[in-house]
Amino acid sequence: MSHKSVHQKWRLELFVKDRADAASCRQFLQENGIKRVNIPNKHKGEDLVGICQALQPNVDVCLHWSCKHQHQHRSMDKSMKHMVQTMQILHQQASAHSLLLVSGGGKRLKQFEACQVLDQLHPKEPTYGRLPLQLPIHCAFNPYLEGEAAAEERQRLQKKLQAGVAGVYLQIGTDTVKLAEGLDFLRNCTKGADQLQLHGSVLLPTRKLLAQMTFRPWSGVVLSKKFFTSVETANSLIAQVMRTYARYGVVPVIESPVSNSSELRRVHDLLDLYDHACGQH
Repeated sequence: MSHKSVHQKWRLELFVKDRADAASCRQFLQENGIKRVNIPNKHKGEDLVGICQALQPNVDVCLHWSCKHQHQHRSMDKSMKHMVQTMQILHQQASAHSLLLVSGGGKRLKQFEACQVLDQLHPKEPTYGRLPLQLPIHCAFNPYLEGEAAAEERQRLQKKLQAGVAGVYLQIGTDTVKLAEGLDFLRNCTKGADQLQLHGSVLLPTRKLLAQMTFRPWSGVVLSKKFFTSVETANSLIAQVMRTYARYGVVPVIESPVSNSSELRRVHDLLDLYDHACGQH
């Protein structure tokens, strides 16, 4: 079977504040043939529907849905109704094509968090990728945790898979041994099930990024000390992650800003590395 180049599958996370910001990004996307993007949900009250609309036509949008930021009036019922109504609007307008459900940073809410939301949407006879909604729902998984945190994360992943998610997004990290172990665990959990879509986060290291993450680490992100020693070392670690993604068929999601030809060139260099690694397996 011929291998489809990852250049035709990769995704870009967009950092946009509102509809106008999204509209201004659209030309760059069109000019550079970028057709698959992710929209994070960083704050309460964001015009997510408007942002998705402004990116159309012809863009495959995965909208992130943060339970933390979308909790409506401390009510599970109102929060679920708001979520389902939003998904229906996005589907009807063809302005988003999938949804990534995340609990959000910080302490999880007791009711409105990813596993609880999926329980509310749980079909009577769950099958993988068969949630009864018009947009496919994806979930997040962090394979880089240790000890009790790792065990809890795997338990939560199993619940999400049993609820019928269509795919899994992997957290950023650098430990390729843990990454491979997590992906093997994921494979074992889904034997005999429909093929899940797998995506994995990727950073484009810069001095600015390393400085920012040194002083303000991202919640839940586990990076080795080596990552922060130099941009060159960080790039080498990211390359190892890309090779592991290639081995397991994980589609990369670029989570760093890409707004000019130089940054886009770095992306394509990583995608070339991925394709080369695929040719070796």
